[in-house]
Amino acid sequence: MDFTYYIAGLLSFFVGFVGAIIFVALGGENPRRLVKWCVAVSVIADFALLTYWVKYLELSPLLFLVDLVFFLVFAFIGCSFGASPVLFVRDIVRKLRKSATAEPGHLD
Repeated sequence: MDFTYYIAGLLSFFVGFVGAIIFVALGGENPRRLVKWCVAVSVIADFALLTYWVKYLELSPLLFLVDLVFFLVFAFIGCSFGASPVLFVRDIVRKLRKSATAEPGHLD
């Protein structure tokens, strides 16, 4: 396996982390939408930054599809792991706020 895929995983982690921070700052509610956007941005960034386009002209289109599949897998995993800590902290903060505003003696 080429080191390019490892760099793609790190880039995806970064995209997921930053995307989650922006998502939380904007008050996003649907984490699936976050993951979809982050994976799309990550795959586009992977192809733009990490791909040596001359090899696709020399070889078959199958190589492009293999790279696409690997970039998608690494993007999904990287973005999910990158966004998880931010979303976890957001959930904890929401639960703490909810418990602080709950009626005394009332258990949720």
